[in-house]
Amino acid sequence: MSVKTHGWAFSPYVRAVRIALNEKGVAHDHVPLTPPDLATPQGRALSPFGRVPVLEHDGRRLFETVAILDYVDAAFDGPRLKSGDPYRDALSTAVVAAAGHYLYPTAVMGVFFNQAYILANGGRVDADRLAAAVEATVEPLKAIELVVETLIWLSGGPFMGGPGFGLADAALVPMIQNLSLAEAGRGLMAERSDLSAWFAEAVRRPSVTSTEVPIPNFGLPPV
Repeated sequence: MSVKTHGWAFSPYVRAVRIALNEKGVAHDHVPLTPPDLATPQGRALSPFGRVPVLEHDGRRLFETVAILDYVDAAFDGPRLKSGDPYRDALSTAVVAAAGHYLYPTAVMGVFFNQAYILANGGRVDADRLAAAVEATVEPLKAIELVVETLIWLSGGPFMGGPGFGLADAALVPMIQNLSLAEAGRGLMAERSDLSAWFAEAVRRPSVTSTEVPIPNFGLPPV
């Protein structure tokens, strides 16, 4: 059996899929794919919408994180990453989708990028941009926490998979980890005690720690 993930290793979307594979006990190879690679004909052939991750399983390719995560849980042996309860599984999918639609633009491309990424790559933080990103992240983070609380309560905790680690955990933990790399992000998380308690448990799992990589350098935005 051949299983490969394609993408830049720091991407929270790529990490979500790799975390899920690790939780299922699926050995896989990671193939680096950078943003410039996606603009080439070869990159477009691999990823039709120019996004990562891409999963290859025995020569068959899948794209879009939500679809890949569902496939990983259904196609491979190992612990189930969904509960089997329709309502809880729908909420789990909602967390995966909401993390991408609402947290990624604000928490990752906003707070993380405008502070942690900029500083790691020798740039200067634009205080106004950072402040706007922090403000934009408050409500999505609060909303995500409410759903996390609900799923943990329904599953009996400490994770959202019911009762174990699940797809929602795999998708959300790298987003929150990116946010927490920024001082401003840690400040936001300090205001969300339940979300912080879940994150403290999730981020220690071997499936998560084994996918951690340094902040990359894809260049700095023009001043």
